[in-house]
Amino acid sequence: MPQTKKEKKQRFQTVRKGMGIVLSILFLTIAWMLPVYAEGEQLSIEFLDVGQGNAVLLESQGHYVLIDGGDRETSSFVVSYLQDKGIDTFDYVVASHYDSDHLAGLIGVLHQFGVNQLLTPDYVSDTQLYQSFCETASEYDVGQIHPFQEEIYNFGTATMEILGPVYYGHSDENEDSICIRIKNGETSFLICGDIGEETETELVHTGVNLKADVYLLNHHGSNTSNTQEFLDAVQPSYAVISCGKENSYGHPGSDTMARLSALEIPVYRTDIQGTIRVESDGVNLIWEQDPCNDFTPGTAEENNLSENTDESVQTEYVLNINSMKFHFPSCSAAQRINAENRQDYTGDRETLIAQGYSPCGICNP
Repeated sequence: MPQTKKEKKQRFQTVRKGMGIVLSILFLTIAWMLPVYAEGEQLSIEFLDVGQGNAVLLESQGHYVLIDGGDRETSSFVVSYLQDKGIDTFDYVVASHYDSDHLAGLIGVLHQFGVNQLLTPDYVSDTQLYQSFCETASEYDVGQIHPFQEEIYNFGTATMEILGPVYYGHSDENEDSICIRIKNGETSFLICGDIGEETETELVHTGVNLKADVYLLNHHGSNTSNTQEFLDAVQPSYAVISCGKENSYGHPGSDTMARLSALEIPVYRTDIQGTIRVESDGVNLIWEQDPCNDFTPGTAEENNLSENTDESVQTEYVLNINSMKFHFPSCSAAQRINAENRQDYTGDRETLIAQGYSPCGICNP
């Protein structure tokens, strides 16, 4: 018998309901199979080309972190680079330790940007640069925290976990460098300043989680760091080396590069590729360029040059704190500076430039 209009309508509704149930089951099955991540999980990391030094910029959902700032020679580059990013304030600025090639550029950053919190190692240096850094932090009322193992700091969707040092007070100040493991979703990054074999061994034996997808080689790839034991603990998928072209320290070291080559770890190098950028969506890593995979060691023999020495020439200058110019005391322009804008200064020229001052065009100090 032909179906009535009412029966056809009921049959259509039954079929539509059945299709809806099937589609719902299919959708739930697919959703169950996919991993769950925080909405908008995003982190970008840039290893800046600061020659023989370290400077790493992190950003997650508009929150910024800077780890180290390079040396005096690249301070203006770092400030300009950060200004071009439109950065106003950093959640955290980290001085991994107080060597010039990590610390000097941070003075200019303190002068030019807001900084909510400074993370610094718990020891004191006797250099003029360190004194200038502390004075600048005090001038802008930026508090310093000496982080300890297992502390966690959040920014955006990412976290920074402090892995080391295990304790402060090593005879070599490099061993007191702050060690940080950054995590975003399932991806991770390891940055440990200039630690050497002593702290590397302590970290491994402490049992902290050192595994990282991306590892910034300790101490610019030095032979005194990056031991086989440490590399085996980190198990990096990628290695990044921040070092200067033809630097006098011979970084990266031949032993370190041989280990990386034997482990077939893809390598990125700032001395060859410039600034290196990688993004994390919580699952994948998206690199701006391919690894160079150049395992060639530094051109100079590693030597005993101390990276802690402060060989800066101490000179008397007159500062104009309004125009941000500095002069020799005998300069005619210095004699005309109003008393409220004048400040006498004894120190090195490079530190003044790092603080944002520029030399007078008359006396050319």
